This record gives sequence, structure tokens and C-alpha cells, in this order.
Amino acid sequence: MTASRKVLLVDDHELVRVGVKASYGELLGLAIEWLEATTLAEALALYRADGGIDAVLLDLNLADCKGLQGLRIFMQAHPAARVAVFSGTQDEFVIRQARALGAAAYVGKGRMTSETRDTLLALLAPPGSP
Repeated sequence: MTASRKVLLVDDHELVRVGVKASYGELLGLAIEWLEATTLAEALALYRADGGIDAVLLDLNLADCKGLQGLRIFMQAHPAARVAVFSGTQDEFVIRQARALGAAAYVGKGRMTSETRDTLLALLAPPGSP
């Protein structure tokens, strides 16, 4: 039986969601079950309804929120969630603020696929593992 993890991908661009799912259907033998949301409201409802989500990739700019507001709202609603900001923004101030708000990682959309893979693996690792 193959181990699997559930990841909620929150992005309003269908092409981005399709590309991420196609690129990371599996990570080093770990099957990834992708759930999708196009708005923050939809993401909050999916996370609340499905108690087994292991990680969240959250875009900063969605139709119903802009910037770090979405991360702040998500973390207030689900403080134990393992959330990685998934954004095209590479501003160091924004990255520091995201971490201060509780983001476990920051994944730039322009990064190499190997870097994104490594970030996803670290995000999905059990807490306290090396």
C-alpha cells in the first residue's frame, strides 16, 4: 500500500492548478491527492469539511482576497494548518511577513521544479522529522 498525503491547492488560475497537479502527482513514492479551491472562502470550507488535509498551498492573490490578508484569515480559522504561500511575489518583506503570520514555507511560482518538490516534501514530512 502506497503512502499518500492530501494537499489543498488554492489558486484562481486553472492552468497553474493543472500544472502543479501534473508535476507533483507523486513525490518520492508518496502519492499526492490534490484538492482544489479557487477562492479563500472555498478553501476555508474545504479545509473545515475534510479533516485529513496534510498541507495547503495558498496563492496570495485570489478573487476574494489580496496579499497577506488571505493567509491571515486562513491561519486564524485553522491555526494548526501547515500552509505554504504559493505566489509569484518574491518580495523579501512579503516572505518575512508570511512566515510571521504562520506560513510553514514560501513557494515561489518561478522556482525550479526540484526546489518546489523539496519544499513540498518538507511541508508533508511529519512534524519533528529531519
